[in-house]
Amino acid sequence: MVEQSSDVGSDLLAQLDRATVATRCSCGCASIDLAVDRAEEDKKEPMELIGDYAWRTKAGNLCGAYLFTRRGHLAGLDLWSIDGAETPSTLPEIQALFPLADLQKADPVGTDNS
Repeated sequence: MVEQSSDVGSDLLAQLDRATVATRCSCGCASIDLAVDRAEEDKKEPMELIGDYAWRTKAGNLCGAYLFTRRGHLAGLDLWSIDGAETPSTLPEIQALFPLADLQKADPVGTDNS
């Protein structure tokens, strides 16, 4: 996702090797907060979206994933259900992801399950 983000500089790519999962979401979804060099960013700092994607689960349900930074550091990956049919409990396969903007162009509401 970092590599596909058009606004990403080499500094974020370099952070990938130093990023670890700091916390997981307590709701049961697979969303994670990241820490770079073991330093988790303050959640009060604003998020900057660097990648916004969608995918279909094995059951065919539509989910979304966005990668974000805080203060220039990788800070998390948020996953959610777009169609309300399934809470994503595992990370998507990278090859299943497509830009959310493509979905919005094809289906502005984002609920077409075909």
